Amino acid sequence: MGLYLEAKGYANSVELGYTGFEIYRQEIAKACGASVLELYFKWRESCRSGGQKLNETELTIFNALFPEGFGVFLRTSECEGEMTPAECRDTYKTLNTLTLTFDALGDNAKNFLIYHKMVLEIMNHCAKRRVKLYFH
Repeated sequence: MGLYLEAKGYANSVELGYTGFEIYRQEIAKACGASVLELYFKWRESCRSGGQKLNETELTIFNALFPEGFGVFLRTSECEGEMTPAECRDTYKTLNTLTLTFDALGDNAKNFLIYHKMVLEIMNHCAKRRVKLYFH
């Protein structure tokens, strides 16, 4: 059991466990800078506790830092979430500007870099073919 990213017309689903996907998004937030990482952790903790996700000011700051779709990728639910082709395009473009190393993961870093490549491929597929990306 784990997280599957799927899109119409894409041959394979992209699979990673929920914990692995959380680590992946944390690394992305970290690569975006300390302020994004702080807001991301606040959002994740509030989701777990059932509290308010981000206040209006924080959400405005978060959204101003990136194209709209990328913020959706960082905040979408791992269970039955979805992204539009435009959100996939924004995420694809932003992910391509980041330097991800996963150094803290030691020997597992290589696996996460492979996963990152697969995420880029499915995002690009969705953006070019104008199909939604689904999180299952």
